[in-house]
Amino acid sequence: MTWIRLQRFCELTGYTADAVYAKMKKGAWAEGLHWCKAPDG
Repeated sequence: MTWIRLQRFCELTGYTADAVYAKMKKGAWAEGLHWCKAPDG
């Protein structure tokens, strides 16, 4: 799987960064499956 940065994801999908963070916080997207945290935090 290839990971892309948030800004590029937003450009491709039309989601806003706030919408993405909301999905991550609510657990709609699983860490390691739908998103991952960069090693530097």
